[in-house]
Amino acid sequence: MKVEVRQHDDGIWYARPYLGVNKVTGKQIRKYKRFPEATCEGEALEMANEWAATLDRAAAVGSSMRLVDVLASYIEHLQAGVAANTVRQYRTVLRAWIEPNVANMEVDEFTPAMVDALYNVLLLRGARDGGSLSPATVLQVHNCLRGAFKWIVKNEVSPFNPMPSATKPRYVPPEAQAFREVDFSRLRRALLDAMRPGECDFLGRMCAFAAYLSLNTGERCGEVCANTVADARLAARTIHVGARVVKEPGRPLRREPGTKGGGGRNVSISDDVCEQVRRHIEWRSSVLAADVASDPDRALCCNERGGLLYPSAVSRWFSAKCGELGFPEGSTFHTLRHTHATYLIMAGTDMRTVQERLGHANVTTTLKLYTHVFPGRDAAAASAFSEMSGRIGGMV
Repeated sequence: MKVEVRQHDDGIWYARPYLGVNKVTGKQIRKYKRFPEATCEGEALEMANEWAATLDRAAAVGSSMRLVDVLASYIEHLQAGVAANTVRQYRTVLRAWIEPNVANMEVDEFTPAMVDALYNVLLLRGARDGGSLSPATVLQVHNCLRGAFKWIVKNEVSPFNPMPSATKPRYVPPEAQAFREVDFSRLRRALLDAMRPGECDFLGRMCAFAAYLSLNTGERCGEVCANTVADARLAARTIHVGARVVKEPGRPLRREPGTKGGGGRNVSISDDVCEQVRRHIEWRSSVLAADVASDPDRALCCNERGGLLYPSAVSRWFSAKCGELGFPEGSTFHTLRHTHATYLIMAGTDMRTVQERLGHANVTTTLKLYTHVFPGRDAAAASAFSEMSGRIGGMV
């Protein structure tokens, strides 16, 4: 990098080197620094070159040394390797919660104490209305910073990683809520009724089938919306889950290969579910244009033109259906996935199988979500107490 020094009217030497263009903002990267200690141009140039050497590393990744610029470059770098939802989430984290609180701080000024201070500010008054931010959201900030600083150190933008010494926000996730046994049969019947010819409009029937499939496979909403006709492998009694539907601001709806947990998976389905899938495909063929209906790569749950359904629209339909049925507040499409997993565990299915059906990256995630579902280990104690009470005359 070529560095030139100039002298202000007050006699102090300064440098403002050009570092290229920020890959995220498209603006020129120029840093400014004064050297009041320099007594001549030679000293000023020597100081300026030492200072500029520390800037080269950030310029190499298309960023200035400002923390927010480096984090923006990190998020841009992430796009090729992670889910679009994660990228969108991290952009929100940076724009809404990090940037307003770190101002023009340089990346190598961000100490563990400052990380902790940032978390405290967010927990106390980080919400947009000035109120407290939830621990779950602050944990998102932590995860973003943790990944970013690993990347920052790896790319030699800064040699210091403050995250190992910072205090991770404490967050206890709520128990995964499934539909209660008293509601399960009503839900299943309502979905089957909605899938009958003439019971719902086109969109309603498609959404009902999407919910039915999720209930019986544990698929996420975006995964169900990405299932194609070819993914329904009825001879093998499986559904292949290998993609998800995503929507990013300013971009059209698209089917993205891969799932949140990584690669694809095959989920076995029972004979009665196979029959419902077969009926759905037959009905679908009867209402769509012939060229669309015969295309095996079209979505199994689609719009009237055979295109992708918005997962948000499917979720809204299902939430409205839950309201009609009088289910507990907070019942969502994702509750179908929790219900599938919960009932598998209650039936004695091993955790590795549950993990594979749900598509979790590792079994630890499954255990954290569903520990509360495990049958109690004190069943033998209950039997022993019942037997003892019988021996002493059934007094209890």
